[in-house]
Amino acid sequence: MTRYYNGRSSISGPASVAVSPVGGRVFVTGTTTGPTTSRTDYATVGYSAATGAQLWVKRYNGPTNCWEIATSVAASANSVFVTGRSSGIGQDYATVAYDAGTGARKWVARYNNGPGKAYDYARSVAVSPTGGKVFVTGYSFRVSGDEDYATVGYDGVTGAQLWVSRYNGPASSNDEANSVAVSPSGGEVFVTRFSGGATTGADYATIAYSG
Repeated sequence: MTRYYNGRSSISGPASVAVSPVGGRVFVTGTTTGPTTSRTDYATVGYSAATGAQLWVKRYNGPTNCWEIATSVAASANSVFVTGRSSGIGQDYATVAYDAGTGARKWVARYNNGPGKAYDYARSVAVSPTGGKVFVTGYSFRVSGDEDYATVGYDGVTGAQLWVSRYNGPASSNDEANSVAVSPSGGEVFVTRFSGGATTGADYATIAYSG
């Protein structure tokens, strides 16, 4: 079966798909232009995994009514978590939690605490096996204009920020995280992409955190 979502606009681009742990639902997120503007919103769609029936659609338009670009979705038994970048003070991480069954919004959490206070680009979201914690990674500009990995842990129920950890590699140049994963126990969080080496150019750099 094939299912389409147009989003009431001429431009709709999916970015990520997730399946609920119990397998009954599929969630797709991406970006679509708004119904009355050329600026973009997150657009997240829930489907029945068995039939492909559309269960719900939810959009997220940030506080400045400007550019919102979703990049990743993850699912627990009861919730769906979407992250990406959203216009605020520059560009911020914006992570949205929805009820998996109804699409009702549970919370929104934004991150703009980078030293540069300008551009923070969330690239990936993961959720612990119990759904109790959510982890978002991406990259955040420093005052110098170079980038650090920036990984944020949230309470999965309330959206409260639990911790933030940044990584600046040995060259103190550009470090861009692109993917996050959680161990089966939920006790470890792993982040990876590339980091500028002191003498080696861009290297793989993988970091393990306590969840």
